[in-house]
Amino acid sequence: MMRPEGQRPKVSVIVPTYNEVENVGRLIKALAASNSPAELEVIVVDDGSTDGTLEVVRYLARQLGNLKLLVRPGKRGIGSAYRDGLRLAEGDVVVQMDGDLSHRPEDLPKLLEALREADLVVGSRYVRGGRVVGWSALRLLTSKVANLLARLLLRPGVRDATSGFKAWRKEAFEACVARSRRDSYEFQVELVYLARLLGFRAREVPITFVGRRQGSSKLRLADVVAFLSGLLSLLLRRP
Repeated sequence: MMRPEGQRPKVSVIVPTYNEVENVGRLIKALAASNSPAELEVIVVDDGSTDGTLEVVRYLARQLGNLKLLVRPGKRGIGSAYRDGLRLAEGDVVVQMDGDLSHRPEDLPKLLEALREADLVVGSRYVRGGRVVGWSALRLLTSKVANLLARLLLRPGVRDATSGFKAWRKEAFEACVARSRRDSYEFQVELVYLARLLGFRAREVPITFVGRRQGSSKLRLADVVAFLSGLLSLLLRRP
């Protein structure tokens, strides 16, 4: 969509949450205070948090503009969270971002700038200049092995296929999400894989990923198993 000259593009930042009371308020405030070159709207998609997350978001929605909250009953998965959040998105650009502050709002302008020459920009931990802070050696190794497997099996065209920090032209995101089937963590790989198969241009920019400082990690053994089975199922299908 073309906008009048001088008018800032609108960016929809979709943030899935589940029990992120220690983090989500800080994230929303940081996004609101950022000097982004775009007008931001934040869409929080919550899977029935019980720790006060909803109260924090509702309070901030009364204080700030461009903040939407979608509450869903029970944990339905990250893939369906983005599908539901997309229905509320009014922006020309859609950003995927975690709600635990692992993705720094100050890195967002880099993704938006790179999107001028791409359909998808991945905030990458594993290109030159990218780094991970606060993870154990085992957690970092697990992530690197997962990315290696994804690259070997699917050839997604990016080094950090599991990154949850991405900026998309809306039409590209809509096309990939419409064809996606996964709901767990392998959803992130599925999207970049579909983007390549559909001919969308992808770029990576380095980011600093900060391991969560508040709350507990949502990654479980079941998610690892689902990720591996998801890679295999992607090999057997086409969009």
